[in-house]
Amino acid sequence: MYKYLLWLILLFGWAMQAWAQQDAGYEEEQQALQLVAQMHEPEAIRQYQHAIARHPHDARLYANASLLASHLALITDNLSEKKSWLTLARQYADSAQNLDPALPDGKLAFAEATFQQALLLGAKEKINGFKMALTAVRQVTAADSLNALAWNLLGRIQLQLATMSVVERSAARLLFGQIPEASLQQAIHSFQRCMQLDRRLISNYYDLATAYHANGQDEQAIHTAQQALRLKSIRQGDDMWKQRCQSLIKNLQ
Repeated sequence: MYKYLLWLILLFGWAMQAWAQQDAGYEEEQQALQLVAQMHEPEAIRQYQHAIARHPHDARLYANASLLASHLALITDNLSEKKSWLTLARQYADSAQNLDPALPDGKLAFAEATFQQALLLGAKEKINGFKMALTAVRQVTAADSLNALAWNLLGRIQLQLATMSVVERSAARLLFGQIPEASLQQAIHSFQRCMQLDRRLISNYYDLATAYHANGQDEQAIHTAQQALRLKSIRQGDDMWKQRCQSLIKNLQ
């Protein structure tokens, strides 16, 4: 009886220790989310790194850290910084997928990092990256049709494919035989779907306005860009997207 009680006490102690470690990890994740809300995203990534160090088998933490790094890459014009953030984002995305291949956020993180990296590569690598990112993000929207970020990324990939130059398309067909088909109308639909799900995502307004302009719908482009200017900036980089919307309006008026 005494040994039985002793084992219960030991098991309870181990359980409490594990719970305390998990609680500490979640606390650091909450700190990261607060830093994102305060527009201190590099500091938020460091909090995720602390959480990952405590919970190295939690795929969700790697996916969230990857998406955050990709966001920082997206909003910087410094090429060296962009490549550095994308390298980190891809590493975290790969870790998330290795730990949990079915995790939607892991697939989204992989798709986002791969797509942005592809934009910096030559024609062959670019198309290959687009194809991998497109496959992954379509898996996300199929599994979670309410994921606004996935719809935005799908739209950006479709926009890039739809606006490829004749030279790029010819080179891609020569190298691959065929390239993924996408239209401006598909891109517009994806951006509209993202907006329905999250009207706070200012970058999506710029993306949608850009797609409208490319499709010859300048009035809709101006109206969409003007909508973005009325939104409150809630993430690091939002002011930059507003400035781009202002420039787009000026160029189209």
